[in-house]
This record gives sequence, structure tokens and C-alpha cells, in this order.
Amino acid sequence: MKTDEAFVHNLSEGGVAADHAPAAPFEALVAPALAENERNTIKSSIIPFACWRAHDLRFEFGSSFPLPEIRLEMASLKALFDHHSWVDEQGNPKAKPVLSVFGHADPTGADDYNKQLSGRRAQAVYALLTRQVNLWEDLRNAPLGEDKWGPEIVQIMAQSVLSTGGETSQTSVPALVDFQRANGLVPDGIAGPNTRKKLYRAYMDFICVDATGAPYALDTKDFLGQGADSRGKGDYQGCGEFNPILVFSEADAKKFADPGQKPERDPENAPNRRVVIFLYRPGLRVDPSLWPCPRVKEGVAGCRKRFWSDGEARRSQRLPDEARKYEATQDTFACRFYDRMATHSPCERVTPAPSQICFIFLQLFDETFETILSNRPYIIQGLLRGTKIEGKTNAEGVLRHEQLPDDQYELVCDNHNETVEPFYMSEMELHEEPWFMRMRGISASAPPKSA
Repeated sequence: MKTDEAFVHNLSEGGVAADHAPAAPFEALVAPALAENERNTIKSSIIPFACWRAHDLRFEFGSSFPLPEIRLEMASLKALFDHHSWVDEQGNPKAKPVLSVFGHADPTGADDYNKQLSGRRAQAVYALLTRQVNLWEDLRNAPLGEDKWGPEIVQIMAQSVLSTGGETSQTSVPALVDFQRANGLVPDGIAGPNTRKKLYRAYMDFICVDATGAPYALDTKDFLGQGADSRGKGDYQGCGEFNPILVFSEADAKKFADPGQKPERDPENAPNRRVVIFLYRPGLRVDPSLWPCPRVKEGVAGCRKRFWSDGEARRSQRLPDEARKYEATQDTFACRFYDRMATHSPCERVTPAPSQICFIFLQLFDETFETILSNRPYIIQGLLRGTKIEGKTNAEGVLRHEQLPDDQYELVCDNHNETVEPFYMSEMELHEEPWFMRMRGISASAPPKSA
């Protein structure tokens, strides 16, 4: 595994978590001082070293509401955050990366509308991470076009929160009544302010979880602006349609101009509708008054001030028969500020590289290679990236894990270790059957030991 390239930690149907390729060493030009009070001033750049992305399918279409399925991507964000946090011998954090959230829209519709919609998605994710239910209430109380947090969303939240307690009704009112009863609220089936506050928090705890399913939250101090601006400047923002990772060809644009092609156009445009979180070095902070990105509810004028001189052409110029992709040309982003942070980011690709994501598919045998090791506890440990998986083989002695980082792995079973060779997800169709693994030193007749 190369360490001088970008590295994808997790790739799922709904997103990606990855490290950027290491930045080139910082170079500074300095001049000799001619007087005692003269100094050379060096200003460090705001360049992220890792990224996380949630695809459009993790939100209601045209909405800022995060769907329950985003749980998987929230877990990958926690793993990425922890991977880049430094802890002391007692496990207490000494230094943590800082984050900023960027929402993006596709180039259909008006610039101002798309800028606000993309910002609302960023606000929803930031609120989710910091458990600021007031920011979700703001989205509910100030609908934008089709982005309305109405009864359907109440239904999704109530049914999701109650899903671990058994079957719930398929209508919103009974499910909401069940939630109200369970939380000491008046069971009137009305999603009033008190109900919404508790429902938001419960749903946030349901979807913002780590790999074990345990809820987690971040502090406002974990973001670039440290929550200093009440409207999120520096912490979350919307870029609208100014930074597309995919620009349709002239042929496709002409075809999709027909309103009847909307069902086909929207899925093709999906890569542009995304929420990206960048991770920056521990200790980095920004003064919100100096942060160039406008707030969610502000217009696009502040965005345009940061355009490349040819920004309009970058985001709109089309080739006759071939789509332009940021990953290939690095010239589709209008905003130079965002472009400099996103250059070569694994999260700013139409399709993040799947070749770096692996799977392990094994059938375990004892040292005689004659008896399968059924129902045996095991641990799979990544030696370089720190991935740790605990499980138990099934009745056939088989174990399978997917979406793993490209790493060197070791399998521990009954206190015996074996080196494991993972396979790339792109080669999955070539490995329909598990590979046999002989666990040397393990006798099938011996009782299994805890991993």
C-alpha cells in the first residue's frame, strides 16, 4: 500500500471517507532582515488532509432532510475522525481534527435557490453532528421550495426511532403517538414544538452512530469557526451549483433540456448533489469575519467574489459528446477557494476509486485441515490502518467482511494468528467461494476460546 497517494477508508452506496494524498512540503520565501524589528511573516494555508462525502440518495430528493440510511456514512465519519485524533495512554483526546461542511447542488435551477438548498443540507448535517435541534427547527420553520419538513418527515423520524421496539404503524399519527407516550409527552398525535424537540434529538441519536451503533456527537469547537458565528460561518455553508464534479456533454444537455427527460436527468446529475466534510489539522481555527464563504441564507455575491477569472466557463463549458469530470480535468469548479481545497480529493470524484476497497471471505479449518471451525470467535486486525473487526464464524466456519480499507490484516482465533490476504471489491465476482484457511495450532476438538 502506497502512503504517498490518497487512501479510501470506506466506500459505501451512500458515500465515501478518505485521506487526501499528503501535501507537498511547505515552501516559504524569506528575505534577510535589515533592521531589528523586521520580520518575515509566514501564513499557513487552509488545506484539508481528509474528507467525507454523503451522496444525494441519503437525502429526500430536493430536501435537506437526512434519511435513516445515512447511519452507515455517519459511522464512517466517526471512524475517520477517530483515526486522525491523537489520544493519551488513558484514551483521552489530546488533539482532534477540525471540520467544515460544504453542501453542493446540481446545475438545474437558479443559482440563488441552489445555493440555499445546498446550504440547508450542510446545516442539517452540522446540526446532526452537534445535536443542535434548533437548527433543524429553523429548517422546518423556513421551508424553501419543496424542502418542507412536513408530516412525511415526522413519520420517517417517529417510525425510525421506534423501529427497534417492534412493529409500528405505517401512518404517521399512531407512530407519533407511540413516540409521545414513550417520551412522557401528551399523546395527541400532533407534532408540536415540545414533541419536535424530543423527536429531533431521538432521531439524531438514531442516525448519528459509530460502527457499533452507539450514538456520538461532536462539539462546536471541533469545527473551523468553533461555533463563534450563530449562523455557522466557517462551520457549514452551501456552494450551490458552482462546483460541479460532472458537466454534461452538449448532446446530453440538449436531450435533458426536454422536461419529459427529468426522470433520466436527475439520476445522471446525482453526483453533483452531495455534502462534503473536509478535515483539517488539529488546532486550526478561522475568524468567521474573514471566512470567504457566505452564510446559508445569504446570496451568491460572496461566492462570486471567489470565482476564478474564467469561473463561469469552468462550470458551464461543454464538450460535444463527452462529459467533463473534475477528477479528470480539475477545471470544472468555479470557486478558486474551494478548488484549492478539493484538488485531487477522493471525495470529489464522480465515482471514488473502488480498487482501494477490499473484502475478506474465508472458511476456517483446524490445523489438520479436516475439520471446519464452526461458531468460533475471531478478531481481524488491520496492521497499518488500525481497523478492528470482531465476529464469530457461522455453522460452516465462514466469515465475510466487505468495504474494508486496503491494508495488511491478521486473523486471531483461539489465541492463534494467521496473516490474511484481502481481495479488492472490484474483483468480487472472481471470488464467489471462500478461501480456505488453516489455523495452525488449533484443534477442532478443543473448546473455542474467546477472541
